Amino acid sequence: MAAGMAHEIRNPLASISGSVQLLMEAEHAQEEDLKLMKIVVKEADRLNGLLTDFLGFARPQKLQKQPVNVTAVLNQLTEMLATDLRFKEIDIVQNYPDECTIVLDQGQVLQALWDLAVNSVEAMQGHGQLVFGTITNPLPAIFVEDSGPGIADEIKEHIFEPFFSTKEKGTGLGLASVYSVLDAHGGSVIVDKGTIGGARFTLQFAVGTIEDVS
Repeated sequence: MAAGMAHEIRNPLASISGSVQLLMEAEHAQEEDLKLMKIVVKEADRLNGLLTDFLGFARPQKLQKQPVNVTAVLNQLTEMLATDLRFKEIDIVQNYPDECTIVLDQGQVLQALWDLAVNSVEAMQGHGQLVFGTITNPLPAIFVEDSGPGIADEIKEHIFEPFFSTKEKGTGLGLASVYSVLDAHGGSVIVDKGTIGGARFTLQFAVGTIEDVS
């Protein structure tokens, strides 16, 4: 049902956006009209992004679990972040061994870590420190920690709820999707205060899914 609704919304949304972009190319378009049409296109793109996030949450892909070197995944993630202008003023710290293998779905966990990183940089308003690390005991885990303002105690129990967001234009599906991915793995997401002042999100996996070589 969710997929069907998203499909029915996305089609007319694409038509609206495409039609407005054609109007923007018209020779007689006035400057004030162009400004309004740019807003329509921008908001249509935002709604399309919301639909994508919603589909990812409502219809998660089947897990493709296998032993994965988490160190390589985290290295890949930090390389990706280094090319993103939002992270230009962020000091990224890699706190993990040369090799740490966990049985997981690499694509889905990488997306979850990306969502957490974006959430952190927005909380830090583009300036601060971001730490990625792994834990082997008592359970295998990956953590993401930032030096932002942290999460207020009164909203901690709500942050994984779909559509809950403290951001003006947040979809409220980022953390819900992270929770969904870990739940599918039989794991959990733990959030508490980190050692550098901000929030620390720990993605904890099931027992017996790790091989660690320091």
